[in-house]
Amino acid sequence: MKKIVDSIILNLAGKTKEDVLLNISKFAKQKKLIKNEQLVYREFLKREQLGTTAIGKGVALPEACWIVMSRPYAFILCRTKEPVDFDSLDGKPVRIILVSLGRDKADLTRLKPMAKLAKLLKNSEFRNSFLNVKNTEDVYSLLNA
Repeated sequence: MKKIVDSIILNLAGKTKEDVLLNISKFAKQKKLIKNEQLVYREFLKREQLGTTAIGKGVALPEACWIVMSRPYAFILCRTKEPVDFDSLDGKPVRIILVSLGRDKADLTRLKPMAKLAKLLKNSEFRNSFLNVKNTEDVYSLLNA
């Protein structure tokens, strides 16, 4: 499962949804996954305007598509430093964020890995373990368990 998650952020800073999404955009550019962090940030915000990507139980699944990237798609798994209000459907703040980035929203090749990751995030044992890991190596071990 290590190849499914391209990057991990264990102490994502930000007090608001907007702060968090901007920091993810900056991180993605630093990792050379994207070319333009401001464009990706705007895409995140446009998607959130359609409706929250917070699916409940402390998890959000923001995405940005139709962006210039170094490959067809990428996933970033994040844990926030503090709970963040994401306008979640269940009213609970978010601590776990799985970001999906893609060149082409119609490219269905990213759906299979996304489904595997989403299934993990539905599991309360996985969520609790992820919230308590100490480093990225522990995350990869957790993903491969």
